[in-house]
Amino acid sequence: MELQSLLIQHKIKILHAGVVIFALIVANNIIKSQNQNVAVLNSQLAEESRKNEVLVNLSQIEKTLDDYKNFINKKDMTSLINTITDIAAETDIKIDFVKPLPKESTSVYDRYPFSLNFIISDYHKIGEFINRLERHPDIYFVDRVNIMPQEQPLGDYVMRSLKVDLLISTIIFKDR
Repeated sequence: MELQSLLIQHKIKILHAGVVIFALIVANNIIKSQNQNVAVLNSQLAEESRKNEVLVNLSQIEKTLDDYKNFINKKDMTSLINTITDIAAETDIKIDFVKPLPKESTSVYDRYPFSLNFIISDYHKIGEFINRLERHPDIYFVDRVNIMPQEQPLGDYVMRSLKVDLLISTIIFKDR
């Protein structure tokens, strides 16, 4: 009886305590759910940040490639032939002829080959010429070298020389 009178006397307080406990349980469940949502959003944010970094890197690489492409593509046939003859003059080579050959196209670039012919007395000049040509900023490739010894009688002497045929090429990238 005493318990029953105590319950009646504190009925409102017990009801309030029950409501508070119920509210705490509901609030705890809501907080857990929101914490899970925040964790998912944080992982998505981290993933998107990584994707953004990759996209920034790709755009920088693409810009660099476009810069290289623009640098490489600043060529015309006259300037290419002039560059070849200038390099030959720097290495004391007198070119007999430079003959542009038909361009070769791929899906990415056009290749412009040239045939060169000259006569020289030593191998070192040939190496120096090829070295300067391949180091040039315009980008030249030596595709074939054909060296043939020649002898030319000059009275009592025989003049020995080397006949050199070169196939060189350069490339120009196509626009996308």
